[in-house]
Amino acid sequence: MKILIATPLYPPDVGGPATYSELLVREFPARGVSVSVEVLNRINAPFGVKHLIYFFRLVYVARDADIVYAQDPLGTGLPAFFAARLLGKKFLLKVVGDRAWEEFLNRGNDFISPEDFQGMHAGFSVYLRKRVQTFVAKHAKRVIVPSQYLKRLLVSGWGVPEERVLVIYNAFEPPMILLPRDKAREKVGISGLVLVSVGRLVPWKGFRALVESMPDTIAEFPDAKLYIIGDGPEKTDIWSAIARLGLKQHVFLIGKMPHNDMLAYMSAADLFVLNTGYEGLSHAILEAMALSVPVVTTGVGGNPELISDGVHGRLVAYGDSEALVRAIGETLRDMEARGRFSAAAQKKALEFSKEKMLRELSSLFEKLS
Repeated sequence: MKILIATPLYPPDVGGPATYSELLVREFPARGVSVSVEVLNRINAPFGVKHLIYFFRLVYVARDADIVYAQDPLGTGLPAFFAARLLGKKFLLKVVGDRAWEEFLNRGNDFISPEDFQGMHAGFSVYLRKRVQTFVAKHAKRVIVPSQYLKRLLVSGWGVPEERVLVIYNAFEPPMILLPRDKAREKVGISGLVLVSVGRLVPWKGFRALVESMPDTIAEFPDAKLYIIGDGPEKTDIWSAIARLGLKQHVFLIGKMPHNDMLAYMSAADLFVLNTGYEGLSHAILEAMALSVPVVTTGVGGNPELISDGVHGRLVAYGDSEALVRAIGETLRDMEARGRFSAAAQKKALEFSKEKMLRELSSLFEKLS
């Protein structure tokens, strides 16, 4: 069996599609599946021309493939669909989020959930993205998503037939080296009550609201410190909020860092906090769970598939700053609960194994070939 992966990114590029595609290339030959890759971002050409060139490349390399598997519904998905259609090949699609919704928020619009966004009238560029991604998803033989939440969104919001949407959770490989908290703190040079948050600094991740909630946490826990790891377009606004609230001794915007260094910060934390308005399925939460770090996050997107409130951690409503501060405080005060959450979450993280994902994907390929 031969699979062609159409992906926007591939190592040394960094990002979800790059990591996922490289994993399939590395693991599937041992299972009797030949995998080749065509990478959109390797083409240096203007928008539109780039995608046309990509389409012709896909037509050329997909001639002996059984399945064309696109890693997003827009830049790679549309050319991959037409190439597969032209050659009479089966077309699979992976969807990890709503790209039109992301574009809408990146244009500075007020936050709206992906569910509420589906019925909105937006500008032409956003409207076009919406139409293209739904067109490509509706014409795929199967659409693979990493959470039940995304399946519901594609069925009810995009109109993709339910029987064509398959949930295959992303592979998660627990960190190989686990540092005890005291050793991790020594390595990164931090002390006090440590909160860590990780992610792209984009509006829907809620970092600015998290920073603005910190004075209430500090009022009860004067040695509390928040370390935010990541970069993105909201960086300047978050810096401004830190300065305006006089939090330079309590909130630290670390920026991007090597993955192992990020894991050291996470291991040093008393609490991992993700105040997000949207997650398909959060890799950062899974890493905190695997590292036995208690989690406080929002009950949105795929988060409830990882965290049951009061069992694996705490869930609060997105946008409810009082509930967020209360959950952080209650968890920091209750050492017994932190230990209980950590043990249950670490066990839960083991369910998201690489072997399980590869087995389910192999089964799908075999059924379709």
